[in-house]
Amino acid sequence: MKRNILIVDDSGTMRRIIRRYLDTLPDSVFHEAATGAEAETIIQERALLDDPIHLVTLDWMLPEETGYEVLSNIRSIPQFQELPFVIMITAESLPEQMEACRKKGISGYLTKPFSPKDLLDEVNRALSSKEAAHGA
Repeated sequence: MKRNILIVDDSGTMRRIIRRYLDTLPDSVFHEAATGAEAETIIQERALLDDPIHLVTLDWMLPEETGYEVLSNIRSIPQFQELPFVIMITAESLPEQMEACRKKGISGYLTKPFSPKDLLDEVNRALSSKEAAHGA
């Protein structure tokens, strides 16, 4: 099964690193966004094409909004309430930020810097629980 993965980070370098770390995932197609608005557009466009995004990696600190705000905006759309998110949270993030994201239903989080294995483990866990929940 083909999986569409959206990488959201304002740093082009970070998007390339994440993509390189995830290149080992079979049958994956990668999409990239530098802002929350771009991410929301891509998610909605892929859904309209009946070729939805299966997982989003989302940076906490984006230029115009936080990862939490992007997550909240996307979660407010009923068809995207269960879309798996793995949020990359900066080292100075607070426990209450992580708890707020968990309440919004993130699938997992990582603190930068993270290893390729850490990212793959979180992504595989998120994709596995989503597929198990939908009998895929």
